[in-house]
Amino acid sequence: MDEAPIIAAILQDRRAFDRLAGKLDPNDFSEYGQLIIKAAVQYYKRDPAASIVDRDVLGSHISRMFPSPKQASAALEYLASIPSDVSTENVVTEYRMLRRRRVGFDLAAALAAKDPDDETIDKLIDKYRDLSLEQVGETPRPSMADLMARSGERLPLSPSVLNEKVNGGLMRGDHVVVFGRPNAAKTMFLIHQAAAWLVRGYKGLYVCNEESRERVYARFVSRMGRGIATWTEIMNDPGGVGTKAEAVALEHGLDNLALIHEPSGKLAALESLIRIHKPDFVIVDQMRNLKSNGQNRVLELEEVAREIRRMAGTYNCVAISATQAGDSAEDKLYLTMGDIDWSNTGIQAACDLIIGIGSDAKYRAHRRRMINGLKNKLGPEDFHFVAFLEPDYNAYRATPRRKSDDE
Repeated sequence: MDEAPIIAAILQDRRAFDRLAGKLDPNDFSEYGQLIIKAAVQYYKRDPAASIVDRDVLGSHISRMFPSPKQASAALEYLASIPSDVSTENVVTEYRMLRRRRVGFDLAAALAAKDPDDETIDKLIDKYRDLSLEQVGETPRPSMADLMARSGERLPLSPSVLNEKVNGGLMRGDHVVVFGRPNAAKTMFLIHQAAAWLVRGYKGLYVCNEESRERVYARFVSRMGRGIATWTEIMNDPGGVGTKAEAVALEHGLDNLALIHEPSGKLAALESLIRIHKPDFVIVDQMRNLKSNGQNRVLELEEVAREIRRMAGTYNCVAISATQAGDSAEDKLYLTMGDIDWSNTGIQAACDLIIGIGSDAKYRAHRRRMINGLKNKLGPEDFHFVAFLEPDYNAYRATPRRKSDDE
């Protein structure tokens, strides 16, 4: 497929740009084509309200990218050759289908290889699924009265002891970073918190890029299924007890969740998902798998954290991101901001609340975690408290559970 109509669709309609974000193959585009798309990404990023790219402004931006007037002239000549009116719906759909077909051929070849590479196969499956997803269009923009009403609203945190520490909940625009060592129960914390909001009627976007979408979904169903089944029982019997638990979970708010596995790791793809789904809260699991233009890992994570915070403010939602703790946090209950992996200042500066999940051998054996509230801009002071885990149902509790309690 010729690149010109694809570029034209991106310039002509922001919705086309949103639907293609994270799905473009650089190999499909010439040097000038890639340059124009990159400039369009920056244009939409600078103005989230823009629905179309102003070609005069884009041309001015492109001309400044070249030290040589001759090179700039050639790039502008190419921009002028891009058609100004195309059927964006047909162009986007056709490109996605062609990409899916090529990925399908690559997947078939990988599966038929004499020595199959599991990692390559998994990546191709993720790509194929991603290209198969058709995203719904945008709903009308809310009124200023709606925005004013929503901006004063607090989304309560769970368990209640945590909510008390942050003065009653999160404001829209707040960014929370949750960190801990591998197997610290970070995803469990995120699922528990998301479920607490979903059951209250809030609309959520959960973007996972580590665990499979199917497993995360089973964990959500176990959390919101009122004790019908554990997440492993749901995984092992999806057509039986899993279906029963799902029906109950949907009645209690699970249908408010958009659960997306986003393998590209591109910030533009994340922002497009937020624009499309318009959530009250967005959860990123995990932040370290997102990519940016940082020159090294430290700067990359800093930019990712800043961008997620910007998106929370721009789109009037709450954001929670998970990331890893470094070796310094191993078998430690009381964590500090310095325990965040690959960051001493950057991530810490780009959030309003940091929650460190600490544990040692004794705590893990008894299914407990130390919750460390660090950089608490939402409440009067930092804090620590013990949380009790229910891994089978993906729950965090402030007190040990009694058998007579309802799920």
